[in-house]
Amino acid sequence: GWQLRSGFYGPVPWRGRSPMSPRDAAVRWWSAVSRPTSVRVCVRTCSGARCEIAACSGWTCRDLKLKVEERLGVPVLQQRLICGCTALCDDRVAISNLVQMLRAAKGAEETLDITLLIRSPAVVEMLQAVQQNGLRLRHAPAAMQDDKE
Repeated sequence: GWQLRSGFYGPVPWRGRSPMSPRDAAVRWWSAVSRPTSVRVCVRTCSGARCEIAACSGWTCRDLKLKVEERLGVPVLQQRLICGCTALCDDRVAISNLVQMLRAAKGAEETLDITLLIRSPAVVEMLQAVQQNGLRLRHAPAAMQDDKE
């Protein structure tokens, strides 16, 4: 609701509760931000191998891939992580964003389930070649040219 407060119209943020002092609000905000939160991530392959990782909320997918390499022995370049229907890119998606999506979908803090698809070494080699020179895609096999990645 909008009410006249201190000479201007504006929302009353403390409706039904006592107002919080600016200092208390700052302390509450800092304690929430400064506390490292970890998220349980369960990574599963199509062959049935799995590992659970306690990921910090500030991690990127690259950080998660490094931990998966450590646990499952799959090189980072061969990993393709899928969360729900979304392929995760190395530096673009932070783990905290995935947690927000999880909480919005399930409404609680639960384990973040991620599927690991393992690329063949030939695909990794071709991806690296195309990243260096996009014209090399012309010489790739048709199956690799059809792959949107």
